[in-house]
Amino acid sequence: MEGYDVPLAAWRVHATAAELYQRMGERDAAEKHRELSSATIMKLADSLPVEEPLRQVFLSAPRVRKILGDRETPHSRAKEA
Repeated sequence: MEGYDVPLAAWRVHATAAELYQRMGERDAAEKHRELSSATIMKLADSLPVEEPLRQVFLSAPRVRKILGDRETPHSRAKEA
């Protein structure tokens, strides 16, 4: 996959890495991967129009909400646009 942007896989890989590092007590690495996952999630969401139902479904998914936490929610992002 070298040379290709694969955000559908990337956010999950970074989310998994964040969980792993958190369990290992490596908070800085965990936060770095959580931020990378979050940024990729928002890149994917922002590729869809705000009114697109799939955007809300994606942002409402439990694993996505876990990564975004209180920083980003489907409703707050929709209001900003």
